[in-house]
Amino acid sequence: NQLYGTHPVYLMREASKNWHVVLFRNINPMDFIFDEENRSLTFKTIGGIIEFKYFFGDKNPESAIKQYHRYLNGVALTPFWAHGWHQSRWGYRNLSQLQTVVQKYHENNLPIDTIWSDIDYMSNYQDFTVSSDFDPENFTNWLQSSPGLHWVPILDPGIAIGDNPAYKAGIEKNLFIKSPNTGKPLKAKVWPGYTHFPDFANPAASDYWGYFCNSLHDMIPFSGLWIDMNELANFCDGECDVNVTSGLTSDALPYVPSGGNLEHKSTPLGAIHYGGFLEKDVHNSNGFMEAVATRKFFTNQLKKPLPFILSRSTMFGSGSVAQHWTGDIFSDYDHLRYSISEIFNHQLFGLPMVGADICGFMGDTTEELCSYWTQLGSLYPFARNHNNYSSIDQEPWSFGETLLETNKAALGVRYSILKWYYSIFVRNGGAGTVFRPTFFNFPDDDNLLDLQTQFMVGSELLAVPCLTNATNCTANVYFPNASKFYDFNNYSTVHDYADANTTVNISVPLKQMLPLYIQSNSTIYKQDVTGVNSSLFLNNNFTLLSHSINFLTAWDLEDHRVWEFKTTQMKTESPKNVQELQTALVKITAVGMTNGTAMNVELNFAKYDNQTVDIEPNQITKIVFLGVKTDACAIGNATCNADFFVEKDLSDSPLNVTETTYKYVLTKPTTTPVVVEKKKNFYLNK
Repeated sequence: NQLYGTHPVYLMREASKNWHVVLFRNINPMDFIFDEENRSLTFKTIGGIIEFKYFFGDKNPESAIKQYHRYLNGVALTPFWAHGWHQSRWGYRNLSQLQTVVQKYHENNLPIDTIWSDIDYMSNYQDFTVSSDFDPENFTNWLQSSPGLHWVPILDPGIAIGDNPAYKAGIEKNLFIKSPNTGKPLKAKVWPGYTHFPDFANPAASDYWGYFCNSLHDMIPFSGLWIDMNELANFCDGECDVNVTSGLTSDALPYVPSGGNLEHKSTPLGAIHYGGFLEKDVHNSNGFMEAVATRKFFTNQLKKPLPFILSRSTMFGSGSVAQHWTGDIFSDYDHLRYSISEIFNHQLFGLPMVGADICGFMGDTTEELCSYWTQLGSLYPFARNHNNYSSIDQEPWSFGETLLETNKAALGVRYSILKWYYSIFVRNGGAGTVFRPTFFNFPDDDNLLDLQTQFMVGSELLAVPCLTNATNCTANVYFPNASKFYDFNNYSTVHDYADANTTVNISVPLKQMLPLYIQSNSTIYKQDVTGVNSSLFLNNNFTLLSHSINFLTAWDLEDHRVWEFKTTQMKTESPKNVQELQTALVKITAVGMTNGTAMNVELNFAKYDNQTVDIEPNQITKIVFLGVKTDACAIGNATCNADFFVEKDLSDSPLNVTETTYKYVLTKPTTTPVVVEKKKNFYLNK
């Protein structure tokens, strides 16, 4: 099968319980053959070199994964706005439709950061053109008068053959991939008709591509680019309109991966690239090389140090220059489920900023499916609702109250924790995962190794989506042994250290967010998003959700958090401020001591290191202390499980996030105590 990308890499746990990552460093056509009976994996390739790279970690899979990511040149950080909500559709056919969609988001009190355009905005589907239906002057005025709104258009690599500047320049500079049959530019066919493909292996192709990207930006100032069809995809099998095929073909191979025609809807294996390389050997790098050229355009010509580039085709290393979505999927519950494991995989691949088309791309969704998908998708690292022109509408208001109210709840939660979510990318420092299988945080629990029905955001949040077609959906959540989790909404303890590993059947109702749980030893900050219609309007006031454990002696909770991103996102016009973004970290230490009647807590804020800089004042208007106890007891002591939470409202005198220590005395409420009990509707099954 033709795939969007190539990532011949695996993660493995050894008998010692240590983890390692292995990369088969090869981009030629290949098969992966899994033999479950003999517990083996075989790579079969038809070219290139045989080279394996090993990355040995400890008992935490992240240790091996981070080594692998650093080998790949790290993970590119994206601008803050790219982590907001995105709305797209193949079928928004004019500027008025785009404006109506954005206006309806505002009318329904829903946040949106980015509106997208598929090939509809082009003139005759030709790259670097804009249809008169999109009126570049009015489009530009609209964007400039809409603070916080961004536009991302699509670009395909195929350049239309004919009387257009991009074609003429490519011919003049000899920049197109060559035909093995004629020696002239390869003739392919995609949306505008017959096309040639730029050869991004040619060093001159980057300047060519950047020049025309800039010409499009001059017409309408986009914020990011969506590079599609870049495997390379082709409507012909091999070269178009060729009766006699010269050069290498699938028929000449002693072994054909997938057992099919490798030229099917693709470029011929014998197509000639700069330096004499054949398509067979570089096909899987075409999307990567286009992404490199696109990134050079953003950094060199637009002077944007944090580009946002969404690429369909990827290979190992693509995450250092671009981001990814999982491609064309169907609107059904199978693809809803598959999206979780696909995002898990791309965390390993070094592409953590990834998401699936929310509600599905092909076929018609339903209000129920779209609602459940929105709950899940609102926690994707990259969150975009996207479908095609032949499907029914699936914007938040397209069905009725259920979908609309679910969108309000789910997007409300996303934006309330957006700065915290973004901080995970920053604190990872270019290596590590974000959207994780639960076993990444509990690697000793074998029950978690194949669990793909729940996930964690960082090490802090556990999420449980509905993945079945059921009006009154329930789902199982698994809590590991020796773990503690709190309900994200009411702060009650749902699983304690003394509890055995437990499977709990819970309800996943609509018109609200999916069930979320905070792991102990976590510090999460969230915000009031009332009236916020894009990430630009998130202020610097936070509610801090903090958990500190009490031992007989003081216990330190240390975690690195980024407190401010709105301003850094607005100040990324020079490399100097990229350094500011990377070092705007705050170290939080929560120390809890019990005395039999209260818990004395010291909350300390300090710079992460001597490179930390202050960018803009930040304030905490509320603190919620989780898991408070008044009696000292060891972890796992079943006689000490009754804890409570305490809310400190600081709105009248906000706490400044500066280098200082704040002290609090926490006592059990004198009114109806908030004592932890297992929820009555939980059914516990070991």
